[in-house]
Amino acid sequence: MGGAANESILVVEDEPMVRMLVVDYLNELGYTTIEARDAAAALPVIASSDPIHLLLTDIGLPGMDGHALAQEARKLRPSLKILFATGYASAGMGMPVLGEGMDVVGKPFDMDDLGDRVRTMISGNSANKA
Repeated sequence: MGGAANESILVVEDEPMVRMLVVDYLNELGYTTIEARDAAAALPVIASSDPIHLLLTDIGLPGMDGHALAQEARKLRPSLKILFATGYASAGMGMPVLGEGMDVVGKPFDMDDLGDRVRTMISGNSANKA
């Protein structure tokens, strides 16, 4: 289930402890991670020429939320795969409309489930290529 060194994930999470845990776990799986605390920090990374295979973003970000970030990201990288994380998944609140190459994972998430979701999305079970 491990990642490859050439697979990069942009992790956008405003809660420092959650961001650290997710990044550490993804690094252990072999992924290259880029961290951003909010959309304002993530947008320059998305606009860069750096490879990004997956955007993993919290929906409940301060300022521009994860929905808006995903919309902006898709303007710059139309085929970017996006995995939303939300604490409201079980209640159905704040759920994004999922397009091609998008998925959602509820918080708190099991790290192995997160790893499986990431692997599935990056491995190409979606028609989109990052």
